[in-house]
Amino acid sequence: MRYKIYIIKQEKNAMFQKYPALKTMLSCLTDTNSFYNQQIDLLLENTTDFNSFFYSNFYQRDDYKKIHNHHQLENQLTNEISKCIVHEYCLEIESCQKTNSFIELICHKTQNYVIIS
Repeated sequence: MRYKIYIIKQEKNAMFQKYPALKTMLSCLTDTNSFYNQQIDLLLENTTDFNSFFYSNFYQRDDYKKIHNHHQLENQLTNEISKCIVHEYCLEIESCQKTNSFIELICHKTQNYVIIS
């Protein structure tokens, strides 16, 4: 399963709770939309700092690999591989299970996020 996670700006959290259709709007945004950058800057936090955050939490693990903005964890018992790609305004997680180490860390770091599968 592949999930896209957006971190919502603190001051916009109430707006997402009041208007749940904004989740659908986020999934429809593309780079070709002329208002894309303005909309994204207003609603979402930049997620590039998650690169260092994931690295600082996982670098001592033997099953962790990092290549640029790609992070990978392999469960040695089940051989399941979880991947996370850090984009500028989005975290893209690919995993067999919805609960994994990447999502747990995101939940601990921030309370304002939207998961779109």
